[in-house]
Amino acid sequence: MPDIHILRPHALGLADARALAERWVQDAQERHGMTCVHTQGPEHDEVTFKQPGVDGLLTVTADRFELTAELGFLLRSFTPRITATIESRLDELLNNNTPPPSPHKL
Repeated sequence: MPDIHILRPHALGLADARALAERWVQDAQERHGMTCVHTQGPEHDEVTFKQPGVDGLLTVTADRFELTAELGFLLRSFTPRITATIESRLDELLNNNTPPPSPHKL
């Protein structure tokens, strides 16, 4: 069982979710020194991420983001803080990437 499990539904579609995942990858690499590999697939993408004491997977589909991570022994005591940081950043990206409302037809 993973130490961290975060599930965020969305209505972006795969192409926009993929772009948002790329922003998440850049952020994880720049802010936290993570090593990330983004593998695109026809139905979903997978982003594996690592840094000392952290191994994780972000699964990106047309309608959800699902992140799981295993923490090393020394980081487990920080699980709530790490989870809150990831949730906050993912929610920020999702909230800032909400598509504009569709124009009304006259």
